Amino acid sequence: FRGPRLPDQILLLDRSSSTGQSAGTQSRLDTERRAASFWVSLLGTGIGGAIGSMASDGDDDAAIEIPLDPVSDAQRTALRVAIAAIGPPQGTTPLGDALALAAREFAANGAAEQERHVVLLGGGGQGGGDAYAAVRTELLDSGARVHAIALGEDADQGLLQEIAFETGGSYDFVPVPIPSQGFANALADA
Repeated sequence: FRGPRLPDQILLLDRSSSTGQSAGTQSRLDTERRAASFWVSLLGTGIGGAIGSMASDGDDDAAIEIPLDPVSDAQRTALRVAIAAIGPPQGTTPLGDALALAAREFAANGAAEQERHVVLLGGGGQGGGDAYAAVRTELLDSGARVHAIALGEDADQGLLQEIAFETGGSYDFVPVPIPSQGFANALADA
């Protein structure tokens, strides 16, 4: 037991083909990787941290790259190594599959009676795998709050807002090209 009010957090990165597009001087996926590394630096010691990715690639539509575990220096290093290795951009964005996988990760490795938070970076719409409507009950039953960050105009802003609202989370929009503090502010607020 890690004590009271240390939330378990899973960051889900979109690695669909839209993340290969330019976001100013780098690809959207590279921008997501930078933001994810910043997210790792925000995780306090003892908070549960995990990283997942999503893309309909004909194999697994979503994957937990590093399982939920209390954050330590070793876990931070593992998270950053996994973030750097995510890719390549391909396929569509299986939002439902990724959210269901996060709910299952909380059940398998989450600390009892801790808050559960998913930080979802999405730059597209639901594509491939199960739709959000098909996994809604599983996600809501997990007690996870989803903090959705829509990356650019191509993101399904309505769906991301719906997911955030239904789970008691939050929603932010970050335009593309990304302002220097766009992701940092959205992640810090999540």
